[in-house]
Amino acid sequence: MNRVDLHELSERFRGKQFRELIQHHVRKQSIREIAFAIEGIKTTLGPLESKVCEKVTDYFNILALEQNFWRSDCAEILIRFCWLADRPLERGDENVKVDLSEYTAAVLLKTVSLPEKDKHGRLFSLFQLLVLNYAFMAHEQKKFRRFAGIRKGIFDF
Repeated sequence: MNRVDLHELSERFRGKQFRELIQHHVRKQSIREIAFAIEGIKTTLGPLESKVCEKVTDYFNILALEQNFWRSDCAEILIRFCWLADRPLERGDENVKVDLSEYTAAVLLKTVSLPEKDKHGRLFSLFQLLVLNYAFMAHEQKKFRRFAGIRKGIFDF
């Protein structure tokens, strides 16, 4: 796997809406390619990583029920996802809980940041699962695309 630098990636994402990242995958990859990528990433995860990814994804799925979520800055989504996933991974916490109060406090104190570079590859894989799952849904569900503002083509929602 190539070295991933989440700091560089977040700067490239800054100013772009999260829906644009999903749209990029929908336009560049077939549903079959996305499904293979999802399965490929899943085979590389350990049990704790799988559980953490599931719990953090559940949190984002709740946020995704609001249309404003899809217009959120992509860099902020990446940073929030990685920050929330890193905490239970760091602790080796088998009873994974997404600690929103800790995150809210960190936001207020302006201490939210990306973790050390040696964790970037692993966290990027987890983030990719979130993104690819949304791209898979967008391929399948026209209502979802319309809700999130994702276009498959120039004229299609």
